[in-house]
Amino acid sequence: MRLQLPIDQIVSDYKSGVSVTVISGRLDVSKETVYQRLRRAGVDIEAVRRDRVKRSALDLPMDQVISDYKSGMGSGLLAVRYGCSSKTILRRLKKEGVEIRKPKRKPKRKPKRKPKRKPKRKPKREPERAKGKRIKESPEYKEWRLR
Repeated sequence: MRLQLPIDQIVSDYKSGVSVTVISGRLDVSKETVYQRLRRAGVDIEAVRRDRVKRSALDLPMDQVISDYKSGMGSGLLAVRYGCSSKTILRRLKKEGVEIRKPKRKPKRKPKRKPKRKPKRKPKREPERAKGKRIKESPEYKEWRLR
């Protein structure tokens, strides 16, 4: 049994820039199903992908990006705002001659102190052998045994 999906809606969403992952999530079907329906509808998927790449490269308003970057916004935040990667933002800023800030590093946390352990109790040692005597006959041994 074939699912009845709104093909016109899928095609218009895809051409307007909505990803296949989002479309498949909305319709609760697999990404492959969405791709199959797009192909059946005659959509040239590769052409749309190429067009998206060209559009994203041309659509960056560099004046706004530069002013946002100089006002303190980071490249990661700018990338989210303009729909590209932070590397693209940094590459474009360098190309425009903007001085790139060094990345802010988080300060290293001090390691937690381990709780002090109680000193291990030394086991009772058997006394050393007295010269010429058997251990069990020595007074040290007898005293040790009585403890």
